[in-house]
Amino acid sequence: MDTTAIANASSDDAPKRRFRTKITALVAGVILVALGIGAVAALAVGPDRGTLRFDWSIGDRYGLDANGDGIVDNPDGLKDLAKDKAWIQNPTYQLTFDSCSSPAVTERSSLNPSFTLTLTGPESKTVSGSNCKITVPVTKLGTFKAVLDVKVAGVSVDTREESITPKDNLVVSVGDSVASGEGNPDTLDGESIFTPKWQNKQCHRTSLAGPAQAALRMERRDPHSSVTFVHLACSGASITKGLLGDYEGQDPSAGTMLKPQLDQLKELVGSRPVDAMTVSIGANDAEFSAGVKACLIQTNCHLPNGTGQKNGVELFDEKAPLITKNYALLDARLDKMAKQTDGDVKLRGKVFVTEYMDVTKDDDGSYCTGKTAKEREAGKDAGGTANTDGINQAEMTWADTYVQDGLNKRVTDGIAAANANGGAEIQFVGGIKAKFAKHGYCAQDRYIRTLTESALYQRGPDGAFHPNAEGHLFGYADRIEDTVAPALGIGGEKLPLKFDAAGQLGDGIGSWLATLDQSGALDQATNALPFGARDEVQKFMRDKFFGKFLPWVQDAVSKGNTKITELSERLDDLDGDGNPGVDAFGVANLDVDVTGDIQPKLPSKTYDITLTVKGSVALDPDIALKAGKLGLTGQKTDGKATFSQTVKLHIDFTKPKADRFFLTIPADGLNGEIKINLGGDFGATDPAVGPDRPAISFTSGGLGLKATGIAKADLAMGYSIKDPSGDGTIDATEIGRPLDWVKARCTSGGAKVDLKASSTLVGFTNTIGKVQLDDANLCDGIDAPTVDLSDLGSFEGVTVIDFVNGLAQLTTALKNIQDANEIDIPFVKEGLAGVVSTNEKLVKFFTDNGLTDPNNPMATVTFDPTKKPDLDTIDELLPKLAQSLGVPLDQLKPRVVDKRLLLDLSVNADPPAQTGKGNLDFGDQLAKTGVVDITASTKATIDPALTVKLGLGVDLRPDMELGDRFFFQLGDGPEITADAKVTADAKLSAKLALLDLDLADDNAAGAVTLLDRKDPTKPLLSIDLKGTIDATPDDNRLTLEELTTPSAKSPFAVTVNGKVPAFGLTADAKLAGTTFASGKIAVEWADITDPAQLKVIADGNFKDNLLPFAYDKDNPRATITQILKAAHTSVQKLRAGLTANPAIARSLPLTGKSAAEIDPVLAKVEAKLAQLIELDETLTLSQLEQRVEKELGDALGVANDQLPGLLTFRFEKQTADRNAALLADFKIGFCSTSRKSLPGCNKISDLGPYPLNLSLGQSADSMAAVTADGRVNLGYDARLNLTVGVELPRADVSSGGVPTVGTAPKVFVQDTSSFELGIGASISGQFAGVLGPVEVKIGNGTKAADGRLAARYVIKSKTANPASPQRIYDAAIPGWVTSIIPDPSAGGTVKDTTSTKSNCAGGADACAVLPITINNAYVGDVTFTAPDLLTPSGWTVDGQDVIANLGNENIQYAILIGGIDLAVGSVLALTMMVMGYLANQVGLPLPVGILLALGVAAITGAISGLLITALGVPAFIATLAMMSVARGLANMITDGQQIVGFPSWFSLLAYTRYGGFLTLTVAVMLVVFVLGWIYLRYTSGGRSLYAIGGNQEVARLAGINVNLYTIGVYVVSGLLAGLAGVVLAMRLDSVQPTAGVSYELDTIAAVVIGGTSLSGGKGGILGTIIGVLIIGVLRNGLNLLGVSPFTQAVVIGVVIALAVAAEAIKRK
Repeated sequence: MDTTAIANASSDDAPKRRFRTKITALVAGVILVALGIGAVAALAVGPDRGTLRFDWSIGDRYGLDANGDGIVDNPDGLKDLAKDKAWIQNPTYQLTFDSCSSPAVTERSSLNPSFTLTLTGPESKTVSGSNCKITVPVTKLGTFKAVLDVKVAGVSVDTREESITPKDNLVVSVGDSVASGEGNPDTLDGESIFTPKWQNKQCHRTSLAGPAQAALRMERRDPHSSVTFVHLACSGASITKGLLGDYEGQDPSAGTMLKPQLDQLKELVGSRPVDAMTVSIGANDAEFSAGVKACLIQTNCHLPNGTGQKNGVELFDEKAPLITKNYALLDARLDKMAKQTDGDVKLRGKVFVTEYMDVTKDDDGSYCTGKTAKEREAGKDAGGTANTDGINQAEMTWADTYVQDGLNKRVTDGIAAANANGGAEIQFVGGIKAKFAKHGYCAQDRYIRTLTESALYQRGPDGAFHPNAEGHLFGYADRIEDTVAPALGIGGEKLPLKFDAAGQLGDGIGSWLATLDQSGALDQATNALPFGARDEVQKFMRDKFFGKFLPWVQDAVSKGNTKITELSERLDDLDGDGNPGVDAFGVANLDVDVTGDIQPKLPSKTYDITLTVKGSVALDPDIALKAGKLGLTGQKTDGKATFSQTVKLHIDFTKPKADRFFLTIPADGLNGEIKINLGGDFGATDPAVGPDRPAISFTSGGLGLKATGIAKADLAMGYSIKDPSGDGTIDATEIGRPLDWVKARCTSGGAKVDLKASSTLVGFTNTIGKVQLDDANLCDGIDAPTVDLSDLGSFEGVTVIDFVNGLAQLTTALKNIQDANEIDIPFVKEGLAGVVSTNEKLVKFFTDNGLTDPNNPMATVTFDPTKKPDLDTIDELLPKLAQSLGVPLDQLKPRVVDKRLLLDLSVNADPPAQTGKGNLDFGDQLAKTGVVDITASTKATIDPALTVKLGLGVDLRPDMELGDRFFFQLGDGPEITADAKVTADAKLSAKLALLDLDLADDNAAGAVTLLDRKDPTKPLLSIDLKGTIDATPDDNRLTLEELTTPSAKSPFAVTVNGKVPAFGLTADAKLAGTTFASGKIAVEWADITDPAQLKVIADGNFKDNLLPFAYDKDNPRATITQILKAAHTSVQKLRAGLTANPAIARSLPLTGKSAAEIDPVLAKVEAKLAQLIELDETLTLSQLEQRVEKELGDALGVANDQLPGLLTFRFEKQTADRNAALLADFKIGFCSTSRKSLPGCNKISDLGPYPLNLSLGQSADSMAAVTADGRVNLGYDARLNLTVGVELPRADVSSGGVPTVGTAPKVFVQDTSSFELGIGASISGQFAGVLGPVEVKIGNGTKAADGRLAARYVIKSKTANPASPQRIYDAAIPGWVTSIIPDPSAGGTVKDTTSTKSNCAGGADACAVLPITINNAYVGDVTFTAPDLLTPSGWTVDGQDVIANLGNENIQYAILIGGIDLAVGSVLALTMMVMGYLANQVGLPLPVGILLALGVAAITGAISGLLITALGVPAFIATLAMMSVARGLANMITDGQQIVGFPSWFSLLAYTRYGGFLTLTVAVMLVVFVLGWIYLRYTSGGRSLYAIGGNQEVARLAGINVNLYTIGVYVVSGLLAGLAGVVLAMRLDSVQPTAGVSYELDTIAAVVIGGTSLSGGKGGILGTIIGVLIIGVLRNGLNLLGVSPFTQAVVIGVVIALAVAAEAIKRK
């Protein structure tokens, strides 16, 4: 190269290059400007920023088919362990971000936007491109920040940022065949017919299994989560052999020995935790399949079979206990996995154990019955008891309740035991069995795989009784998803449940095998078969052909090789014996040959199969011949049936499921035929017809007959299948309309019948009838035989059911006749029919033969001749009737007269006398004497006898109603006679008003007669039936219709011949078991049909002493009421008299209580008696005595052992001048402990102590008005002796001897009644007190105070004579009570002269000596004497020595200070703010801040005190000013803001409970209250405060430093307000200047309500506590009621005003 030339050229081109450079720069600038303009234009086009949106999702990891084999991929580690481990342990997840529908993109699509996605988080990635849908692969999951930037021309136009959290759940399925999907291959192998293709052949594992379907649905429902599904379940696995131990699998030829499923899982997942594990296990531990096989082979596999083979129950019971045991082993492994330690599976989530399904139910939820669909639709019975797979309904029922439920129960027990010991959490997935409840093995819409389907789908029976694909989806997957998805936090809405049949074998592959049964051709071909052959043939076809032969064919096919040619050859020799002509399958009397062909004999998606079945079977059907109304049955014919059938099936697997199967029809159609030959010789000898058979039994109406002779028939029935549409096929739609394509044909050799009929009934054995038939052609149906039965045909109109019903109604009618003419046995509850029944033996016939309920005979009669073969004819029924009647059959004399069957009924019953049969009942007869509530301790003896003599008839003429057909045939004289002599040793108990009575008959030697014949020669009862009830002549027949039709003329003539001989009853009235009055009642009844002849006569003793108690028959408890009212009135008047008497109502010295107030008895007695008056019970005297004693004892507190004697009833007999009376003695005594030895004390209790009262009856302003702080105990005795009574009226005797009571009773009090009250009191010692205005001490160390009192109030009549007590009647009681109360004006006194007297000088009732000391200086005695407590004018008080010694006026009454503090609320707020400021703002320790704040509170109180004392400012104004100042300072500290946040220990002080109930705040309150109470009550300072409050001047003159105490009070008030503020801060954990607003109002209200006087000098801590509680409850109640704060303020103000007003009124 010439470098010089190059250099020169470069030099020459320099200007050009500079020019090009400028041009290039110019062009570039233009381009840049254009781009800038474009960017600006892009920004101007489209929506505003912020409209960008994107959806994100994580890619699916299950449900994929990477190799395109039509089977969902499953990482089980068996084909490629390394690849599967990488897929699970080191996955790559595809995250997709889709913004294509966002307005920020759609409205800029013409600008060709670009997209950049930036992910930061567990991984950081950036992906750019022009596609609005961006996929980013990541290897880690967690929370990412995703930023999507949209650019146009390189300029960002919108950005979207979101936080996303994709999740992948590792879900594992382990377990048995239910979890693996047994019975549901993923697809069929296209290279060989009906060969299944599985995810794993060795385990029969499929993606159609419930857990797999659930995993797929959970992944697809939530775009933000995926599922890594590991499917390890294996058919046939158990816990010990499959889950925890090695297992060869369901098909060992498909692989090597498998490791335990949990070990496989450990190898696959490594250290990755499992999020959820589904398990189905337990059935194989119990060897469930062995039980299924037993039920397929054995008949009634749940019952003992006697063959030595174990039945289903034995197999299940033997192995089922292993389930619970093995679950414990599984739990141990799961617990280890749950610990998530290295070396084993890390189980992070729950284990979900699924319920086992239900295989036993039909579409309607009932157990499978074995009926075909056509039989169910037609309402017919099943051809047999078994379904097509040999399991009957009883076995299905047992399988559900015993096996299925037992299996699930043991699984749940295992789970419960596992969960109880902690570790892995196992949850039972229930509700699955219920999903299968209407989809069992026999259901049309079934969820269960059948044996036929299993044979066709997987060439073996293993899939039978497992869920089919629908069952796995709708039953298992649905429930697993509902349970597992929430546990994993999987979002999204649940997808609809839809079954996708694409790629699956059609579930109807076996339907063509039942073409005959479904088509209805069988019914058409057999409908014309004679002599019962139709049922025999159809039963054979269903039970043997469809029930056993076809399943055997399916099983035989499944055992062949997989080559199509070999399978086709196999169809010609199914039993494999080398003989293609006959295929034996173990059914007796059946020869079958099956031939078949499959085309093409190559792998294909379509096949044509031809199957021909030929056979013959021996028949012996029950003969069934209709001859008019006659049915000839009961014997069998002999014969043989031959049959043939050809079916051609076309299968096309390329078509939809509904169109995959159809029959192909050749030009000549498809044909089938059944040939039948039958014959029988019955009771005769004709070898040409067949072997000799017994005679044929049949009936003529209800009469049993037998036939002898011959019957034979020949018939050939065939059918052709034609193509109704002409397209050469019969598809699924056409199969459902068999009448369109099935045509029947028939050829016949005819039928012949020649039979002779006769009867075994006595009297009919010589009568002969004939049944004959000669029909040459049966194809048009069999002709009716000709029948001639002679007289035997008379019974045609009456069936045995008619006869039983008519006999039942005659039996009932006979009883009704007796009931209608029943004799009521006097004094006995039972009637004659209760001991002897006219129809008893007829009823026995019905009970003996199970025709009626023996517990309620003849209420209903149920008769089904088919269920009672020994009673299905009249000639069989009559011997049993004779047996029940106890007579020979010939005594019934069955005969036919004028077309009427007659039977003689003759019953003679004379049973032994029945002791104790009759329950005595004297109530109605003795009620008129006032005797009620009679009960007997003995019973009557009844000696019955009965005779029935009549005929039973049945009219045999046709077309008659039941009521006219059956009748009684009558004779001469009465048809029914009865006797019943009644005797009794009568012993009765009863009540007469409130009396207990004992009654007994007067025959000491034994029983009395209660019923006997009036005329000894005639029966007690005679019933003569009449043959007609109208004007027509008597025909000696009484029909059911006549018996039941109401008529003015009775069909009975009844004669009663009875009497009650005279006898007597003694009556003893008792009280507390003791007889206090007696009498006698005489009874006689000459004719029991005439009530007027009944005589009940009471003697004089009964009349005078007992009958008066029954003066009010309508109110038996009237006497009780009167007694209680008399007692109540007496006590009430006594109390009123005591209260109204001024002398007794006056307060007593020392106690301050009156005698009426002290009395502990009368008030309680009065109240309890008032309650007892309202007692609504009818009680006897004994019951009343105990009841009143108990009630009074409870009210008075009397112990149970002291109750007897509180009340005693007595009876005073009637005399010539005085009526009888019932008296009640009340004896009640209350005594104090000191007087318990006094007589009559049945309650010991003490009263008081009462406050000591030393007013001594003088005025309060007297120098003798002494008050003391002391208590006084009382000694007392209060004894009430009250006798009240009811004077009973006299009785009169009316005609007939029945006594009556005319007048009303009278209430009275006996004048010996009394009430005595003794009261005693005494004091001795030293007391603090006040004498006038001076604080004093009463009593001193040298001379104690002494006071005594004794009084005895004796209230009784001074004129009463115990030997002759008088009755004070109701109206006179008040005046009598007033007259017996002590009256001083009449010389009355209450002086106690007993051992409890006062011992005062001169015998005074009360006295006292009170030494007075002031400031330790003895100033004299105050003495008191009360000679007579009823005369206060005579009381003397001497205190002159004390008055003279006091002499100066400096000692005045001590009163409280009388101030007020309005600043408490504001001081509370100020204290809180100072404490908060110092602790939170200044930084001082909180305890220091509290102390300083309390100091400020005390200072505010001192200032208020100084203003009041030093400057003379009124307390109201001074504290009002301080309220304003303190509130202002509180706001100034933080400018009105609150302070929040204190140490936690501070607020905990307010809420921590010590001892479970006491908080510090409550403790502070209690301490303050206690200290205040002690100070005011027990210190001189406290009393000084009372003095200052009462009168400051008097206090000052008394030497009290009023100013100092006043300032101190306000200091304490401020300090306590501050303390309240600290406590409130504890509770709120904050302080605020507005706290405590209106607290002063609540404070004033509480103090005033608590009794403190605003004028001072009165009040106390205890009252204040009560006031605080009242205000607190009031406030809280108003809040709970939702009352506004403004209204609350009004209420509190009104309360204060009312409290102050009440105090002011009281002071006046």
